[in-house]
Amino acid sequence: EDSRKSDDDSSSEEGSEEEEESGSDRMATLVPIGRIFEGVKIPNYSGDALSSLVKANFMRRADEEHLEMEMLEIVIYSRGEADSKILTDRAIYDMEAKTLRSTTPAKIVQKQFEMRGDRMIFDSETRIGHLSGNTKTRIFNATQMMESEEP
Repeated sequence: EDSRKSDDDSSSEEGSEEEEESGSDRMATLVPIGRIFEGVKIPNYSGDALSSLVKANFMRRADEEHLEMEMLEIVIYSRGEADSKILTDRAIYDMEAKTLRSTTPAKIVQKQFEMRGDRMIFDSETRIGHLSGNTKTRIFNATQMMESEEP
């Protein structure tokens, strides 16, 4: 009886491993290599709340780990409202590293500022982006921000 329970336990564990798919595995099933999709919208949720929305005019799975996207817009939500927007004409998403690299100039927009750069890398897990190359930042209402920081 003990050996049967042990066998049952191991088979149920194997079954649960098969049921659990990583995001990369799901993407492999949904997006075959080489296939081009138009008008893509991919929502991402944290629990019941929308945390981001990826929109691309074109998306192609280049290989096992990479998605190529064109005319990309990513909206990041915080507390149910759009907080940041990332825009670039072309980018590659590494599904394993969970990073997005622009291959064309990129722009990050928030209510307080707008940043532009020749290249961008964005970590989708930490939600931190870095712009490099010829970068420019425009701060909206800078005087108001400085006044609020004064003692």
